[in-house]
Amino acid sequence: MAVSPADFCLNVSGGRIIAAALPGPATYLPCGTRLVYVPDAAAAPATAIDAEPRGVLLPDIIARALPGLSPESAQKAWTGLEVVAKLTGTPILTVLRGMPPAELARMDAPRATVTWEAYRIALERFDTDDYWLALGRLALTENS
Repeated sequence: MAVSPADFCLNVSGGRIIAAALPGPATYLPCGTRLVYVPDAAAAPATAIDAEPRGVLLPDIIARALPGLSPESAQKAWTGLEVVAKLTGTPILTVLRGMPPAELARMDAPRATVTWEAYRIALERFDTDDYWLALGRLALTENS
């Protein structure tokens, strides 16, 4: 049975994702519900999340930009790309058009480190029966 978006609560590594109007890294579902990441520790690294409901097809323009990916892998890549865009302050269409295919393929894994320009992002998938959900943390680099 599907959980109401307003009752969403998911324990993830380093915290939890809940439906709430709290400050913090957040995403909105199409129904308007705001999901926010609440870290266990006060000094958490920069974090972003994105969630999309299962069963909703990607717009054609996005699906065409993710060639060679199954519909499921394309949905996973899209949520991962949204996280990358949020963490790096890069427009999503720039990330979508410029992400190398090898990095797109990594976004299908439960845990992966993705490189975008000078950034490294540790991505984790917390997909549920109702949502595709990606959480990303900005990884430290040699220059940071």
